[in-house]
Amino acid sequence: MATSKASRKINLAIIGAGGISQAVHLPGFKLCKDVRVAALCDESESLARRVAEPFGVPAVYSDYQRMLESEPLDAVVVATPNYLHYPMVMAAAQRKLHVLCEKPLALDATQARRMRDAVKRARLVNMIAYNYRYVPAIRFLKQLIDDGTLGRVYHFRAFYLQLWGGDGASWRTRRKLTGSGQLGDVGSHLIDYARHLIGEFDSVCGLTRTWLPKRRDPNTNRWEKTDVDDAASFMAEFKNGAAGVFEVTRFAPGRGCGLNEHQSIEINAEGGTVVYDYQKPDELQLCLTQKDMAAARFVRTSVPAAVRQFYGPAIWKAFRQCPPLGFRLKQARDFIDAIRHRRSVTPNFDDALRAQQVIDAILQADRSRRWVKVPR
Repeated sequence: MATSKASRKINLAIIGAGGISQAVHLPGFKLCKDVRVAALCDESESLARRVAEPFGVPAVYSDYQRMLESEPLDAVVVATPNYLHYPMVMAAAQRKLHVLCEKPLALDATQARRMRDAVKRARLVNMIAYNYRYVPAIRFLKQLIDDGTLGRVYHFRAFYLQLWGGDGASWRTRRKLTGSGQLGDVGSHLIDYARHLIGEFDSVCGLTRTWLPKRRDPNTNRWEKTDVDDAASFMAEFKNGAAGVFEVTRFAPGRGCGLNEHQSIEINAEGGTVVYDYQKPDELQLCLTQKDMAAARFVRTSVPAAVRQFYGPAIWKAFRQCPPLGFRLKQARDFIDAIRHRRSVTPNFDDALRAQQVIDAILQADRSRRWVKVPR
């Protein structure tokens, strides 16, 4: 690892030149003036070169091992298909490089634990890209829970609905390459929301569905079996006694993907109800308990100034221009600050392991048709 000095830039490399790097990681780290994105790696060197050019990334590789050997780095971002996370994170840990990894961390909890243990042994800053924690409305919601405004939580409901399931076969439709389907892809975000806001899961029961058992591979034009879930519904009991209901799907006509997808949370508590909608990331719908509950109404409430100040002027400006990008930029800033100041950061690989344990338990519950305890 390159020697860290407070006076110089952090040297960082990104592995994976796909959509998430183009839309999130490269713009995010470009905003960090104390970071030098030294290299970009992708198995398609032509793609890496095309993506690197507008961001001024000087070096391009198609072999991540060669990149790690050749570049004087402090940190890496792993933004590749899920099955590559494990070898890439382990290689980075061996070279004492701080790591930000896309979610889900691994194919299963066994891999996730090994990855978590490796970065801990090496005393590395480690971060998992559960970046929806950075949505301003979620930060406001967390504040309402932590300061006691909502009191005891009774119910947690979360939905993440998209429409892209009719696409052809890809690594996302093959268990050996992705671990799980929509459950791991976006359900992991809902699991992280719940852990972040409510607390640890105690037990789960679940149901998964694969609506298209075969998909055509666009590269070979052959039909391939889909052996992961297109949709999942699950219930949960939390350690604090709260009840949870969750649903994710790739087959929700009208919901779309990205800016048009439907992502929402509703929390019912002794102090009232809070509703979060991803389409309105800087406000919540609040119905706080009143003496006359018949007169209680939901009120649209913007995030307070204290929440806006948390992001800083540059990131808040980016958020106002493009909300899905703005809150993700804070993820990059927190990762770099943790490296520079030698401190831990959340969400980290501990959070990633916990989420993976919940995913594994839901899949086990689906197979057994029983409630399953989430391990600790």
